[in-house]
Amino acid sequence: MDLISPRFKGNEYLKKVASNAVVLERGNIGNSVHLVQQALLDLGYNLPSGSDGVFGSDTEKAIKVFQKNIPKAVPKIDGIVNEATISALDKLLPTYEYCVRLNLFFIHRPQVSLNILMDCTKEVYAQYGIRIDKVSEKDLVLNKVQKSRFFTISTACDWEYNKGEAFQLLSLVISYPSSEISTVFIRKAKTYSGCGGHITGHPACIVDANPNKWTPAHEIGHVLLTESFSPVHSGNTKNIMHSTQTYYPLTPILSNKQLIQIRQHPCCTKIR
Repeated sequence: MDLISPRFKGNEYLKKVASNAVVLERGNIGNSVHLVQQALLDLGYNLPSGSDGVFGSDTEKAIKVFQKNIPKAVPKIDGIVNEATISALDKLLPTYEYCVRLNLFFIHRPQVSLNILMDCTKEVYAQYGIRIDKVSEKDLVLNKVQKSRFFTISTACDWEYNKGEAFQLLSLVISYPSSEISTVFIRKAKTYSGCGGHITGHPACIVDANPNKWTPAHEIGHVLLTESFSPVHSGNTKNIMHSTQTYYPLTPILSNKQLIQIRQHPCCTKIR
């Protein structure tokens, strides 16, 4: 069976579950467990341990309750995620539920392919039913003074800019809707590879032109989480909001706490 939900179809292990090659059961750990747990949470099932990626007793109980609720689709109530169970989850969450719209601006084109950067950003958020849409793409035309000023941004990464180079740079894109996130690629940031700080009321982030492929997803995460979220960075090296992680063997994840906050942001629009 081919998975259709954007939450599941990018996960290789869940594809194997859907083809009846393997199962998820008590004792398993990892991203595939996390995605099933998050789906159960979003469907209203009780999971005291949250979406921690550990298939323990809480997850087993929640799966059994889910299976009891769909007896025609799942013939056996055993707390195991098999082909029938993942198929039922997949059908209940078949499409995107939220949308984040991006406007991309370039002082310097990134050294990593833009397609790769966008695909990786979409991949992270698709796991949670959030669609990333690129609304526009524009090279910023600068005068001689601006080119010199914005060649390298040396301002420290702050949550709010009301002066300095970053403020002047982001002022160039504040005419765009506040319900969309502006992402500005610059040639070089001296102290960071990206920053989610922006002018109040104008969601935006700055990304170095030599990012790793997950940097835009990370900085967009900062914008959506806002300065009120704590901790700013995750200690989980599998999480996209880890402060220093640049290599992820699997698609980076978000915690349930982060996801709740992100979905409340005005730029994360519920799809009707």
